[in-house]
Amino acid sequence: MKFEGLTERQCEIADLLYECETLEEVKFCLDYVLPSEERTSALTLLEMMHQDNYEEAYGVDEAYYEVQLLLHKIYNKNVK
Repeated sequence: MKFEGLTERQCEIADLLYECETLEEVKFCLDYVLPSEERTSALTLLEMMHQDNYEEAYGVDEAYYEVQLLLHKIYNKNVK
């Protein structure tokens, strides 16, 4: 799994999360290992990993997720 444009710290967080074998390990990392200011970044990286795995498993077109991301950003901007 490779993502472009990540900072060095985001790569470290992604590696940490990727090495987790269970949901409990992921939760432990989020709750106790990572500082609170990095949790949002970690959750975003988890979502990216999830989408990447989904696309690989089901062959979903990348454009679909780009549209979903844009719609999500628009929705969140208008809700706030």
